[in-house]
Amino acid sequence: MSTRELGTIGVPKKSLDREIFYTVWVYWSGNGGMQGFGGTVLGKTTQCPVEGQRMQDVFIAELCSTFGVSTPDELEGRSAYALRYFGSHNESIVGLEDAKSGRRFLLRRFAQRHWPDAEHRHPLLRERAAIEREIKQAEKAIHAGYIRLTVLESQFAGWAKEEFGHG
Repeated sequence: MSTRELGTIGVPKKSLDREIFYTVWVYWSGNGGMQGFGGTVLGKTTQCPVEGQRMQDVFIAELCSTFGVSTPDELEGRSAYALRYFGSHNESIVGLEDAKSGRRFLLRRFAQRHWPDAEHRHPLLRERAAIEREIKQAEKAIHAGYIRLTVLESQFAGWAKEEFGHG
């Protein structure tokens, strides 16, 4: 995987997740595979204060505008780069770039425009914090492993010691 990968996109699909949350999914195909883009919770089953439209419609309209088309159906088969922050295996697509114009639709920018009061952590800071959490968890696991090693022989069943010896 890379941070910028060429493929094609499909028609955006509106979804109602668990009958509560509005989302939009766009499927991107490239390098023999397919990956979903979007899926961001765009609101609950209520209208949003953006010209009386649900955020799904706003999301799709902005995506269409990025690609210079007037209807979602016109997005089908359009060449687009899937954008990822780090290019690691199974990383989410965070944006789509029109292969013709170079214009980008980024989830983070969309969220910043429509929810300016929400916390929008820098992707690098968010990833760094996740790695630091992983390191702390690994350190705890190593410490727990050393403790288990110190008591391992004392916990070995007496009958097993008779059968196999102390090892």
